[in-house]
Order: sequence, then structure tokens, then C-alpha cells
Amino acid sequence: MPTPFLDTEPAAIDPVDIIGPWEQFRVVDPRKCLAVLAQVKLEQSPVTIGHAEGLSLAASLWSVDGPNRRVYFNVDAAAPAEALLADARQAWAAMYLGDVKLQFWLRGLTLSRAPARGHAAAATRSLYAELPSQMYCLPRRRDVRVRHGPDVAPLLRFEHPLTPGSSLVLGLLDVSATGCAMRKPADTLPLLPGTEIRQVEVELDEHTLLFADLQVVHVSVMPGDRLGAQRVGCTWQHMPDGARERLLGWIQNGRRRRDLMTLTLTLD
Repeated sequence: MPTPFLDTEPAAIDPVDIIGPWEQFRVVDPRKCLAVLAQVKLEQSPVTIGHAEGLSLAASLWSVDGPNRRVYFNVDAAAPAEALLADARQAWAAMYLGDVKLQFWLRGLTLSRAPARGHAAAATRSLYAELPSQMYCLPRRRDVRVRHGPDVAPLLRFEHPLTPGSSLVLGLLDVSATGCAMRKPADTLPLLPGTEIRQVEVELDEHTLLFADLQVVHVSVMPGDRLGAQRVGCTWQHMPDGARERLLGWIQNGRRRRDLMTLTLTLD
């Protein structure tokens, strides 16, 4: 059964930033990259090709050509591949393999003239790119709890590092055992990758309150948000054991409710 809420959209990574917060996730062994891609092809893992903050296409990896240093993807024949290729220098591929999200830069992304391959070749087109010599292996956020609508969203309260003494309240977009993502309005002070936020009050619901530090990992524009809000992804830092137990309990309760809803919809 597929895991709900898999976020296969490419993360906003600067491919030339070799000392940024994403560096810890970068794999630079070409042999390992080749082996990982071979496994993705074998398992037929769904792939997303696109821009971190823009157009993306659903795809499948159908060939890993080691000798010619190429990877080949199939996309739906009706997908706007030409629009994606208009800014192909910023294109990424993202996919899940087990508990790891893989992402790599698609250098030389090109629409192939050759026929597509696979079971649905007639309804697909083929794209190819250079075989990556490095990729990012990001740990999957397990048991992500997604809340819909501002009225029920968990909240963060903290002092912005640039304005000590002031209180900022932001809504959470998702929560996991390893971190969270908040919605930062455009009219608030920036939160840059690498920023540490101390003594954050996390209100998951009216009965669940905990405290922890946060470190900002990535910041991206929220697609479709007319107010220009940003999605700020963070990792938990220095969370006490008791707070972590409450967080994991809250996540597990949310997962049980979600699974029950899924089962009900299936039975109906």
C-alpha cells in the first residue's frame, strides 16, 4: 500500500552551494549513485521531474545507461515537457527509495526523438539527461501529520533571532519526528537556512504543548500563495525526552485517525 502524503516535489537546493545546510545529505560516489538508480528502475519508484518552486511532471525511470552516462525517463504524452525544458537548467528529479528521498540535478535534460519504452509507450514520451555523479539522500519524514486550514493548524511561538523580546506566532504546515515546516508570511522578517531558533513553544493542539529549539534547513516559496508566503522547513534541536514522547504520541494518534479515515473510504 502506498504511503500517504509522500512529498516527491524537488526541494529547493542550490546545486553549487557546497557548504550549505544540504551538504550533509550529498552523496558524491558515482558508483553508489549508479547502484541507487538501478534499484529505483528495478522497483519502478514514481519520479517527479521539475523545478523546486514551479512546474513538475510525473515520470518513470526506464533506463540507466552506465556506459553512455545517461538516464532515461518516460512522461505522459500530454504533459507539458516543452515548458519544463524552457528552463531545464533548474530541473531536478526526485523520488523515494525505501525510507530515503533521492534528488539529483538533471544536467542536459533533453526531449528524446526516439520512441518511448515500456508498457504504455504509445501514451508517453521520453526524456533523457546526464547520469548524475552525485545526489542528495534525504531522510523521509515519517508519520507526517498534515493539517488542513488555519483554524486547526498547530502553532509555533518564538522570538525572532533578529528581534529579541518580540513574539512571533506562525502556523505549522506539517510535523514529523525529525522536524516541521511552518508558513511564514511575506511581511515578517526573513528566516534563512542555518538560522537557529531557541526556546520555541510548539502548540500541537489545545492539550499538547512542548518546547524545543529549531534549525532552519530550507526556505521556498509556497506555490499558489497569492500573499507570497514561504514554506520554512526546520529540524528539531535539543528537544527534551518528555517533549519527544509527547510529539511521537501526537503523531501516532494522528496517523491512526488518518488510517481509519482511509479504511472507511475504502470500505464505502
